Amino acid sequence: MIVRTWKCQALAAQADEYHRYLIGTVFASLTTIQGHRGAYLLKREVGERIEFQVISFWDTVEAIKQYAGEEIGRAMVKPEARALLAEFDEFVYHYTLAHDTIGGLGAGAES
Repeated sequence: MIVRTWKCQALAAQADEYHRYLIGTVFASLTTIQGHRGAYLLKREVGERIEFQVISFWDTVEAIKQYAGEEIGRAMVKPEARALLAEFDEFVYHYTLAHDTIGGLGAGAES
């Protein structure tokens, strides 16, 4: 299992709209990709902004490429998302899931 993480920040006034965009557009599109196993959206207040952390789960690098293209380490931030964001990471990080205490993500024991 591959875990993909990325962060961004929106001004508080635009945070709800960005949240809706992520859920309704980005996350909805991920459900059509074979090998995508789900995602979490975390958020917190940081001064006048709302920071979002996106964590998604994938079976293979090939599955990630269906979403992100060949350069999976670069963030995919479409113009409509950029318009709502104050700041975002240019790069995405990938990890191998080493242990899962929730269950169902594919790594029940440490490897």
